[in-house]
Amino acid sequence: MNKKEDILNAWITIEQLAEGSINKSGKLLKTFHCIEKDWQQFFMNFLSYQKQQNNMSDKAFKKSGIVFYFGIFNFQEVVDILKEKYNIKKTYEEVSH
Repeated sequence: MNKKEDILNAWITIEQLAEGSINKSGKLLKTFHCIEKDWQQFFMNFLSYQKQQNNMSDKAFKKSGIVFYFGIFNFQEVVDILKEKYNIKKTYEEVSH
């Protein structure tokens, strides 16, 4: 994993959340159009496949996860939650509603 690229990708994602401009056709986004009996197994298989595809070490894999985007939510609320969690007092972002 490339640390600089990972940081840049994380920053871009946060900017997209703040701006409300998530690219729905982005190749990093996966959509699910199925109903599973065992979602836990489904996502474990998904993560294992991603680990294999990206040649991730066990250490890097332990830090990985899944982010779910359900389409409609208040981006300001997300920004407020992140600011509270990380004790950020003031920011200068513009949030699209």
